[in-house]
Formats: sequence, structure tokens, C-alpha cells
Amino acid sequence: MCPGRLGSKLDELKAKYLRSEAKVRSTHNTYLIALKNASLYQRQYSCVILPALLDAQQQLQEDLVQMRSVAYRARFIIGDGNRGND
Repeated sequence: MCPGRLGSKLDELKAKYLRSEAKVRSTHNTYLIALKNASLYQRQYSCVILPALLDAQQQLQEDLVQMRSVAYRARFIIGDGNRGND
């Protein structure tokens, strides 16, 4: 092998290494961004979304109980319902 050919082979390998390193760094950066997004979503889910869902569900249940209570009282006052049959 002549020295000129060894230098060009070395340059090719160096260029290939630098391309591979750039690809690994890019993939790693993409991975870190994905982890950060997942962490932010998890925090928002547990601190904002779930409490809001719980509040909405509780309000719905309270409204249904109140509507049933009003309907029961209205039926009882009108005389349509019997206490023994409910």
C-alpha cells in the first residue's frame, strides 16, 4: 500500500466517522426533546387535565342529584307520587 492511498482511506474513514457522529448527536437531541415533551405532557395531565375532569364529573353528578330532587319534590307536591311506591 502506498502512503497516498493510506491517507485517502484515512480521510474517507474520518469523514464517515464524522457523519455517523452527527447522526448520533441528532438522534440523541431528538430523543431528549421527546423526553422533555413527554414530561411536560405528564405534568399537565396530572396537574390540569385530571383535576378539570374530576371537577366536571362532580358538577355533573351534583346537577343530576339536584334535578332528581326537584323532580321528586314536584311529583310529591302535585300528588302524583306515593311514598310507599318509591
